[in-house]
Amino acid sequence: MAKAWRVVKTIYAANPLDGEGARRAGGRWNPVGTPALYASDSLALAMMEVLVHFDTAMPMASYVAVELDIPDSAIVSVNPNTIPSGWPKLDSIPASQRIGYGMLVMRNLFAMAVPSVVVPLSLNYVINPAHADFPAWASQQLRRAPVPLNFDARLLGQKSIPQPFVKK
Repeated sequence: MAKAWRVVKTIYAANPLDGEGARRAGGRWNPVGTPALYASDSLALAMMEVLVHFDTAMPMASYVAVELDIPDSAIVSVNPNTIPSGWPKLDSIPASQRIGYGMLVMRNLFAMAVPSVVVPLSLNYVINPAHADFPAWASQQLRRAPVPLNFDARLLGQKSIPQPFVKK
């Protein structure tokens, strides 16, 4: 069983596995209009994946983490030979979206393991909400309560206030 983490804004915590955000905005592995669910192989990577999209001009939203279990047998790893040369540059996104789109519309693949652009030796998972097993899997995953998250202010380029050392 692969352990995965998904980080979502608290306002979406009631339905964190619907794939709607990726459907509306598109992603590295799915074009706009195609639902997908993105998760990472560690909580740290899931948080980093959120931070790379953070706009410092906007206030930081409140986030929660959702722990997921993905059956190993349901995961297909992307063959490195199918990833376009020049990946992960921005101009390679249409090629990776074609790969993801093929998986998502076939509906017979549940999850795809893909390399992270943020931490290349780590994995992200693209999960297919259109797969027949998805509803039962999602309801099982949602039995665990989301975990509230706090991002360290230093990760956001803000100075944290040092706490004085008090010797006891």
